[in-house]
Amino acid sequence: MLGVIVVGAFVVLDRLTKVFALQHPTLNTMLVPHVVSLTSAVNAVGPLGLPLTGELFFIFSFVVAALLFIFALFEERRSSQAIIFAIVVGILSNTIDRMSYGYAIDVLRVTPGLVFNIADLLIVGGFIILFPRLVSQLFRGEQQR
Repeated sequence: MLGVIVVGAFVVLDRLTKVFALQHPTLNTMLVPHVVSLTSAVNAVGPLGLPLTGELFFIFSFVVAALLFIFALFEERRSSQAIIFAIVVGILSNTIDRMSYGYAIDVLRVTPGLVFNIADLLIVGGFIILFPRLVSQLFRGEQQR
């Protein structure tokens, strides 16, 4: 239950920061001086800078989100399920941006220029946390054979 609340809080924060950025297109406020700023930026390329545009982006997003969702249904640990759902929600949030505006809305800038949003944090952070768990499960499975 806690996982659902945490993921839900990140979703609300993601959507609110994006709406705020849309309402303030010249936004550039330092959160941590010379390190992190709140900004309003357009991300017209695909995830991780991949050249996925138009229908190709939506197909890619749907396939990845669907596969992760199915994987989560078979995952036994609730914490891993919450992480997988966080990744799916992040993908869906950026997809909603692209369907609504034609681009993803990035709101955080780390000097010297990395720009991202809360949904990106859910996606990348989720994979970073989940990957070692999956590798660990694979090695345990190999040892049991």
